[in-house]
Amino acid sequence: MKTGNVIEYIDHQQILCAVVLEVKGERLRLLTETNRELNLSAGRISHNGELVVDVSVGRDKLVEMLKHIARRREELTRRVDIR
Repeated sequence: MKTGNVIEYIDHQQILCAVVLEVKGERLRLLTETNRELNLSAGRISHNGELVVDVSVGRDKLVEMLKHIARRREELTRRVDIR
């Protein structure tokens, strides 16, 4: 896990996207798609993809990228027929 990784985690029965801003041992400081910063244990991550973004682009741009990723994820889930 490193700074810039885009991850997914579950919060209140909802999957959220976030970017890792800082790694301190097993704790991560994240910026979420809802523009919240939070500290989370690495064990709570449900998905750690290969996507890494440049965190120096600024908070607003990061949130915009996360929202785009979340919308794309939602579009993909609608295409899957679980029956």
